[in-house]
Amino acid sequence: MIEYKNLTLKNYFSLKKMYGKGKEFNQLNDELADNFQKSNFLSFLMSNQIIKLIKVNKKYIGYVWYENIYEDIYLIRDLYIPNKSFKYFDSLDINNMHFLYESYTSSKCNEILSKLNFFQKDISDLMVLSMDKINIAESKDAEEYEVFQRDYHENIRCELQNSIFDSNSRIPLTLDDVYFDEEQDYYIENACIFIKENDTYVGMGQIINLNNKLTVVNFGIRKEFRNKGYGKKLMNRILYSCTDIGKAFDKREVYIRVSKENPIAYSLYEDLGFKYVDSIISWEF
Repeated sequence: MIEYKNLTLKNYFSLKKMYGKGKEFNQLNDELADNFQKSNFLSFLMSNQIIKLIKVNKKYIGYVWYENIYEDIYLIRDLYIPNKSFKYFDSLDINNMHFLYESYTSSKCNEILSKLNFFQKDISDLMVLSMDKINIAESKDAEEYEVFQRDYHENIRCELQNSIFDSNSRIPLTLDDVYFDEEQDYYIENACIFIKENDTYVGMGQIINLNNKLTVVNFGIRKEFRNKGYGKKLMNRILYSCTDIGKAFDKREVYIRVSKENPIAYSLYEDLGFKYVDSIISWEF
């Protein structure tokens, strides 16, 4: 019999025995031990993050750590199910919740995820650029750029991001989402950059510390300003910022994700020196 038990002081030591197992299951798992130890037990339990221990035949064999990101949608940050215990599962059915999860296409966990009734929603490529390959001289002109400032740019970012990434399948960004983003562990101050034409914000990109990797996210240009060179200018400015952020975080590489269905962006990143690392599957349950 499979049971999903809330984390308590009584079963906390059972969880500690499994620290580090998540990375064995899936390299893209966020490290539960590192994140849990950054906050005290009570504050963690009172947040929107949830840890369930998986119990089979009265023995704790795995765990799932997830957080609520939008209404009834939950992001799995760390998951561990030992292969030898998989025979007890037919799905990861926790209160009929809707889960999102990611793994490399080369990950051993993919077969298990399929059998747990997860389905592949999308595949994107992860690319990397060494800091010493960044052309700093080409990135210094800052007249048309603006760095995100708290309590000033939230509305601007929300409107701009919704305009850039508008699609029928995308949930619109809200102001609460922007404020939530600012409080996350991955968030880096002064690392969201806008590009402007006169007084119009035409594009943006953000650098975060995702899974211990400096990663460019939310990069894009408004539709009506595309194919005018703004994308390359903005990416050069973002990479210029990466050189300083890399020193602060002791990182020597910067990462970005891109769909092969976006050949223009793919070509831009390759021209800037980014190299393919692996492909990432976005799963849903």
